Amino acid sequence: MMNATITCLALALAPLQQDPAGARQREGRQPELPTVSQLVMRNYQPTSADPLELFDTIKAFAGQAVSVRDTNTLQIATHENLQLFGNTILVYDLLENADRIMVMMAELNSRAAEEAMMDALLVKEERAGIELFEYRRRYVSLYSLVQALQPLQRNQPDTHRDNMTFVEGQGSIVVRDTPDRVREIKELIARIDVPTQQVLFTCYLVNGAQAESADGLTLPKELVSGMRELVGYPHLKPLAFAMLRSTASTDDRLLLELQASPVSYSLMIHPSAYDAETGSVTLARCSFVQKSAVGEELLFETTTMIHAGEYTVLGATGMAPVFVVLHCKILDR
Repeated sequence: MMNATITCLALALAPLQQDPAGARQREGRQPELPTVSQLVMRNYQPTSADPLELFDTIKAFAGQAVSVRDTNTLQIATHENLQLFGNTILVYDLLENADRIMVMMAELNSRAAEEAMMDALLVKEERAGIELFEYRRRYVSLYSLVQALQPLQRNQPDTHRDNMTFVEGQGSIVVRDTPDRVREIKELIARIDVPTQQVLFTCYLVNGAQAESADGLTLPKELVSGMRELVGYPHLKPLAFAMLRSTASTDDRLLLELQASPVSYSLMIHPSAYDAETGSVTLARCSFVQKSAVGEELLFETTTMIHAGEYTVLGATGMAPVFVVLHCKILDR
């Protein structure tokens, strides 16, 4: 514990290691010694750090002999500024020095308390059969892994500690959990953190209609049959269509522009994770905006998961509802 703070102590207590009296003697001047009335007494009793270890560490950096003069007798007395009495460390020094020493002892004691707490947590984890697993991402972003692992995050009942820690600077994840949960997390990571998969997103805007429309775009049969069961309209009218090729997981947001005169729409999607086993793509964010002569209006925003080969209704808006349908196709690498 003390080794971790040696540099901090050396910097913070550097002024205590100066020798102004000796410097004056070397320059041929009479040293000016403090008087007894200028000294203060402080005592510190550590609650977590070992008193002897704390005393030895503080003494190595801040211990010094203090010489004072008696204003009445003009005699000079010298004493050590640090003493250990049982579990109490006594500080007898100038006010500024004494305050610095007290602050550093409190800091060292606090760090000892933190280490003791960590040791206790490790003991609890060992008794509970907690397993440690560290993983550094390879292909997908750390953000994507965080999103995918969110359903498996939990607070440990025995230690009241999160089972996952994400180290952004290293792009790694540290997991502390039961062997069964760690195995489950490993299996999910193995499916998620794979070479980037290419996909083709296709978006359809459709209206429900009472009569069949002969206009332009023909909707896929699978979309029509699924939508009829979902919305109850006998027919569907296509309004707009957009297609975009992308990676199945990315840090970027994708934008599809759809023209449906007299207005237009923008669909923004953020595919953040891809599960190769289930063929599912996680959309960390999805928003649908209407654009017209009077400005832009956010119609809906959501987070969802879509499955390859299926037509997914992301949302609907309006009295004569406009349905937003998204299809995802997995492409060969």
